Amino acid sequence: MPPQRPPSSWTRAGRTAAVPVSMAAGVWAAATLVRDFHINGSVSRQIPVVLVIVGVLFTATRLLPAPAYRALQRRIRRTAEHDMRASFDLDVPNDVSERKFFSALRRLWALFGALFGIQVAMGVAVGPVALHLSVRLCEALGLPVRLSGFGATVIAAWVILGLCPVLTYVLRAPTGRIPALQAVYVLVRQALVLSGLLLAARVLDGVRVTAGPEWRQLLVLAVLTVLFTLLAFEFSAPGLTLLFLVTFSALKLWLLSWLSTWMDPALQISGFWTFLGTALFIVALTWPIRVIDGRRRQAEQPPDPFWDMHHMPPQPPSTYF
Repeated sequence: MPPQRPPSSWTRAGRTAAVPVSMAAGVWAAATLVRDFHINGSVSRQIPVVLVIVGVLFTATRLLPAPAYRALQRRIRRTAEHDMRASFDLDVPNDVSERKFFSALRRLWALFGALFGIQVAMGVAVGPVALHLSVRLCEALGLPVRLSGFGATVIAAWVILGLCPVLTYVLRAPTGRIPALQAVYVLVRQALVLSGLLLAARVLDGVRVTAGPEWRQLLVLAVLTVLFTLLAFEFSAPGLTLLFLVTFSALKLWLLSWLSTWMDPALQISGFWTFLGTALFIVALTWPIRVIDGRRRQAEQPPDPFWDMHHMPPQPPSTYF
């Protein structure tokens, strides 16, 4: 197999710029939809506002936690690849091996918990605080921006940080960092969820988007679609998977309809059965892509390195008979 050529300077620049560009798109979407968040003035006056907000958010949510992210990821790899394997040493007594295994497993869960805690802190606390400080910095510089209210600040930060990973994923596909097929899969999944919301708004009486230009209505549905897909939780049990998917989707729709009350236009869903009906539309439309994703993950799953240690041989030796 020939060695791969290192990426060009343009490719590296594209990969690096994907995150700030995605954040800038998120700032524009938040300023367009969130009621108490406005960027006024001409385009030449709006660009510095977006640059300041993106700079502060990128520093607070990406650059500052990056060393902790990398340290935790290295520790997770070491625990998974070295400590867990060392617990299966055949020269060690069984009781010692079990203690090593469960000790490594506890460390692994603690490391994953710390990584998840940092991610939650970035979205729940650090992001809104960074957005508030960036807006105050813009006001001190005399730039035309206004953000008022705790709720508006939190929702605007969630919109920006929610759109960022999805847009970054898609923008990095042309640079080769992300396989193009995976980027297409992400876009198809978003399109299917958006189609479910549009179908529910057309068919069900209790689903509507408040008055506004059509492009703004479509934009708010697209933003809510991205947030809907980010709130993911894997669950698989015979006979219960469909029930869980519909119930969890209905809960996500309730949360997003409540969050959209800070937006203009807003998504309004009224009634218990309306939530379930909308969730059924989304689950039904996304079912094919979910099946494809499950098969892809199963095909990409590496073989079990400890198969011989905890399974019987596929064919028993002849001495057994």
